[in-house]
Amino acid sequence: MTSKALAHRAVSTAASALITCAALLFSAHPAHAQVENNPTPGPNPKVPWLHEGLVFTASWYAQSHSGHSMDFKEDENGNWQAPDGTPLAGSEHPSTSAGGISQAVVTCMGGDKVVLEMQSFTDMRMLGFPDPIPQGKPKTFYVAIAQCDLWMEPDILQSLTSDPSANRVVQPIKWISGNQQIDAIRVTIVKPDHYITHVYDRSTGLCLHAAEASQGSTPELKYTIPGETPAGDSQLSSYNFISTRTKNTPWATEQMPAWTSTFKTLHYVGQSQVAGGFMPSTPTQLGLDVTRYQSGDGWLGMTTSGFLIAQGEQKYPQQGYYLAGRDEFDTFFAGPNSLANLQQGQVLDSDPVTHVQTVVSAADGNSVTITESNASASVYHTFDRASGKVIAFGKTDTQTKIQTSFQLQSEE
Repeated sequence: MTSKALAHRAVSTAASALITCAALLFSAHPAHAQVENNPTPGPNPKVPWLHEGLVFTASWYAQSHSGHSMDFKEDENGNWQAPDGTPLAGSEHPSTSAGGISQAVVTCMGGDKVVLEMQSFTDMRMLGFPDPIPQGKPKTFYVAIAQCDLWMEPDILQSLTSDPSANRVVQPIKWISGNQQIDAIRVTIVKPDHYITHVYDRSTGLCLHAAEASQGSTPELKYTIPGETPAGDSQLSSYNFISTRTKNTPWATEQMPAWTSTFKTLHYVGQSQVAGGFMPSTPTQLGLDVTRYQSGDGWLGMTTSGFLIAQGEQKYPQQGYYLAGRDEFDTFFAGPNSLANLQQGQVLDSDPVTHVQTVVSAADGNSVTITESNASASVYHTFDRASGKVIAFGKTDTQTKIQTSFQLQSEE
């Protein structure tokens, strides 16, 4: 996993926002380099604060600069600058940019690996959207419990040294986060076409900051402003830690349903359409096959195949892979015993930064629907009470007016 994953730079229509949008976000959400005080340490004694249900929240921004060589580096305070020390000013360079919130949730820990669910939110307040907008479906990663971009065991961190043969520079620094000055270690890799740096808290191993610059033949951002050219574009991204907290699903400690280790494929059918607004659309028929790939203690790995359904045929398949840990809401399974106790209207979680509230929006004798929503978007999952299987799910995006829904059609 690289800081590309941290920044989720495959930004959608939010890429047309100006750099000032990201600046507004940072001033509204100052960083606080404080790891949550966890009274029950997780399974890694060298990083005792790391545990299932832990949520990392950070601000991010990404920008594409047209026609520039990849010569941007950061100064000691994390500000981009040219080789001669000239600070980068977004207003002086034609570019696209976007900023927002990045969240990562530890959904399962076991052995020497951790399952992470990562979701990117784009700040669109300048366009009238009050809350951060989730971008696409969360991404999942299987990372080492000892180190990744979000943390590193302090022993490993403090043993790192500069290595010219690996283009690696390791520096002890004082890092300013919010109103705190923190003893930190900066690890930077510099190559002719790639620059990447991480700043870790020396004592806890928590990543406080990450940044990356690269140059390619085409920009990674999908949308560009008039006059931009893909030739020699430089891509910049940055990640700045805000806080950690814990959120747990009701079934976090419940054993996974037996069917998760035996099923072959779940077949879903659904539709997507632009609802309301000036240009409502005819529903597009969709299909999704979710096939069990492998599973372990507390996690399920699945391959996914999404496709359009036209004239009764499957067209334009898109393949993917998804990991679901036992401690997450955006999943395909839940614990039946926990589902049996949920009541309509019950609030399960509330996030202070993204303003996403998780509630039991519907419950009867057969099913439970859990909805995660803020003023900008809403996602729901409906679980069968008896099996814990997801029998329906969908999303409403206030920004695009697109509504998507799926229902379980058959299984094997």
